[in-house]
Amino acid sequence: MKFCSAYYSDIGKKETNQDSLLLIQRRQPQGDEIVFAVICDGVGGLKMGEQASAEVVTAFHDWFNNQIEGLYQQEIPMTALFNDWDKLIQELHGLLKEHSENAGFRSGTTVEAVLLMKNQYYICHIGDCRTYVLSDTIDQLTTDHTVVQREITEGRLTPQQAAKDPRQSLLLQCVGAGKVVKPDYLYGDIKPHQVFLLCCDGFRRRITGSEIKEICKYSTKEKKLHDALEEVTRLCKKRKETDNITGILISTFDKPKRLVPFWKKDTLRTSGKLVKDVLLKHYDLADQT
Repeated sequence: MKFCSAYYSDIGKKETNQDSLLLIQRRQPQGDEIVFAVICDGVGGLKMGEQASAEVVTAFHDWFNNQIEGLYQQEIPMTALFNDWDKLIQELHGLLKEHSENAGFRSGTTVEAVLLMKNQYYICHIGDCRTYVLSDTIDQLTTDHTVVQREITEGRLTPQQAAKDPRQSLLLQCVGAGKVVKPDYLYGDIKPHQVFLLCCDGFRRRITGSEIKEICKYSTKEKKLHDALEEVTRLCKKRKETDNITGILISTFDKPKRLVPFWKKDTLRTSGKLVKDVLLKHYDLADQT
């Protein structure tokens, strides 16, 4: 399986961008590709949420560089992967809580991490960022850890009522705040001609699923994916979204018969600033659609 990916992040009407992101695309010696994407949204109601999101994204970047080769060699890496992620999350939760308590304030962040490897997707989810998969339909793979989602699940609110509920942004858990954190871990098959979307709540709050599907169309051109994310951002801001807006798109396609060289980037952005942007040599289709 091959991938094409792009990202976009906008500060919106906020004074700071509390979203941090990581996007890595690597080619293995065997020819397979791996994509690892993370969005962390610093909790706006807690002080220094941008620092919390940056610390978590940076930790995931270090984890990838240190552990991915060993996981790739395993025939079925799911158990080891989820154990790795859970250990990392629990360590970060403890460290962020300790830092916050020492500084006299609370800080926290959501986490949305997606690894695409060996025709499988693996997700670590905490909070209200989301992962969707788009094909002929748009399917939300994750479930929000919010008060209103709990009310929907337990039958006390309809989705229509929840959309107008003032508790929309109240989280049930995040990394760095609260006694415990219990991530959701999900996995499934990857198929060609799918689009994976990771996004924060500001990206999807003012837009419908059908609009996302219409704008974020399948493409194997990075610029088209980037332009789609930018178009969604403009639409959200036009509809008075005030939060930070961040999204990552990853499209999937079969391995090509003919390869030509191109350059691909590993991108690490924290608090809206480019921290690491490393050029890597990869290969892609000569003629993309």
